[in-house]
Amino acid sequence: MEENVASLILSASKMPGYKRHPYDTYAQIKKVHGIANIQHPQDVYGIDINILRKTAQGIIGDHQRWFAATGFAAGLPGGPIAVATAVVDIEEYLRRIFLLSQEIGHVYGLIPNPFSEKVDDDIDIYFETVKEEILKAMLIGLGAGGFTIGVAEVAKMLAEKEAKDIVAKKINDKVITQLVKEIAKFLGKKVTKDQIAKGVLKFVPIVGGGINAVGNYNAIGYIGENLIESFEKEHNSVKSRVQAKCS
Repeated sequence: MEENVASLILSASKMPGYKRHPYDTYAQIKKVHGIANIQHPQDVYGIDINILRKTAQGIIGDHQRWFAATGFAAGLPGGPIAVATAVVDIEEYLRRIFLLSQEIGHVYGLIPNPFSEKVDDDIDIYFETVKEEILKAMLIGLGAGGFTIGVAEVAKMLAEKEAKDIVAKKINDKVITQLVKEIAKFLGKKVTKDQIAKGVLKFVPIVGGGINAVGNYNAIGYIGENLIESFEKEHNSVKSRVQAKCS
């Protein structure tokens, strides 16, 4: 299980549907709340925190509905993906965590780092520069504990040369590999326990699908709430420094 999860995570940059550019999230803020001219994570810090929270909750709700629909179909006897339920559930669960972590990070101006010089327009280049932050966000969402995106650490060194070096750092493959192992270990145990519980329900016609849907819905809600709680704290802790840099 852990090896399969780690392989999926490492392959994410090559698979469709795992990457989200911040411009797409900014466009959603504009569409829902009418706030335009968001081109950089620094711009997010001028938006009321309640609007950011509502945006984040809306994104979570969208992912909950998508993943719940997957869970219902997987639980139906003879359903279109019932034969491969374990594989489909894990892949889709991981994809939702990937997307949710990125989008909530965009909403709170933490991914990409607000002290970065620019946001690359190319989604593939951009994704590679924020991979470490995304993986940390995934661990935060899963409830692993002890992780932050790291913006606060950069803010503390803002007046020092090291701050710019940290933001512009090259990807550290050793760090990435360690984070992937942490996610795989944590997620592997969690999915195994959940599927043991779900296994009994596979024999109950129709009801199994409904319970799968509720379980999937709640799983995404749990991750989303963890992200909001952690990201709001980090957003608020660096807001004054980000705004001072912009002024």
